[in-house]
Amino acid sequence: MAPKTFQFKRKPLRLGIIKRQNFSIPESIIYYIAKNPSTPKVYQKLIQSCKYFGQKNPILLLHCLKYSDYSNSWFTCSKIGKKSCKEINGKMCDDLYEQKIDYEIIKSQKIWITNRFEVMTPYHQEPFNIPKNIKPSEFLFHALSTKFSMEKFIQIGLSVKSCDLWDISVIKENQSTASLIEIIQCFPLLEKFVCFGNRTNSTTVKELLKLPQFLKLKSFQLGNITEEFDIETFYHTFLKKNKTMDVVLCFDYGISESYKQKVLKIINEILESNSNDFWSPYFGGPWNNELHEKLHALNYRD
Repeated sequence: MAPKTFQFKRKPLRLGIIKRQNFSIPESIIYYIAKNPSTPKVYQKLIQSCKYFGQKNPILLLHCLKYSDYSNSWFTCSKIGKKSCKEINGKMCDDLYEQKIDYEIIKSQKIWITNRFEVMTPYHQEPFNIPKNIKPSEFLFHALSTKFSMEKFIQIGLSVKSCDLWDISVIKENQSTASLIEIIQCFPLLEKFVCFGNRTNSTTVKELLKLPQFLKLKSFQLGNITEEFDIETFYHTFLKKNKTMDVVLCFDYGISESYKQKVLKIINEILESNSNDFWSPYFGGPWNNELHEKLHALNYRD
C-alpha cells in the first residue's frame, strides 16, 4: 500500500475576528517568549494556551521524521497532532513509512521533532543537506550509510542526547574525515552513543579517556572494532573502575589470533571476578556463544 501524503494546512487568518490580547506583562516580553520556546513541550503548551504564540511563531511538531534516498522521500509516523502510544518509552513508531511528507513542507516550515530523526542515504555521493529549519531537540538521531558535512552535523547535534550511527562519515572543511572523537564532540549533551563502522585507531583509547563527553555517557556501544584499539589500556584504566556506564564493544571478526587472545584474557578475568565493584562490559566478537551469554548476563541491568 502506498503511503499517505501528509499535507500541512494552515487556516487563513480572518483579521476581522482577531482580538487583541491583553497580557499582564509587556508585549515585548511575550513576543520574545513566542519566538524562543525552550522545548517542543513548552511550545505545545504555549499554543494551547493562546493562539497568539502559534501565529507569531508557527512550528510544525512531528513525532518522527525520516529521509530515505531509496525513494528520495521524507516520511513521518501517523502520530501527527496527538500523543504516540510509544512516545513514553522513546521508541520509533512501527508505522514510520505510513505517511509521506511533502518536501515543500520540509524546506519551508519550521519543524520540531519530538521523538526520532532518521536519515538513510546509501546512494548519496555528496554530504546530506539537513534542512536548516529542523530545530535541534532531544530526539534520537539515527543515521545509516550517510555522509554529512561537519557544519550540518554540529547543527543537528546541539541538543541530541541519544544517537545511533551506522557506517556514516563526517567531512570536515579541509575534506578530511572526522575521527570518532570529533564525532562525539559534536554532541555536547550526549547520554547514549552507538557507532558501528571502522572508527578506531591506535590513539582512540587515549583520546577517548580525555574527552569530557565520553566520561558523562550513560551508554556507549562501539562496533567493528579493529585490533588497533588498545583494549588492555581501556580495560585496566577505565572498564575495571566504571560503575555508571553501560559499555558494549563489538570486535571485528577479522581480528588476528594474537589480538583475540588479548580480548579473551580480559573476558576470562571479568568472568572469574564476577564482581559488583564495576559494571561488567559486554564484548561481542569471534568467540563461542557460551561466552556471549555469560557476558550478557553480567552486563545486564534492569
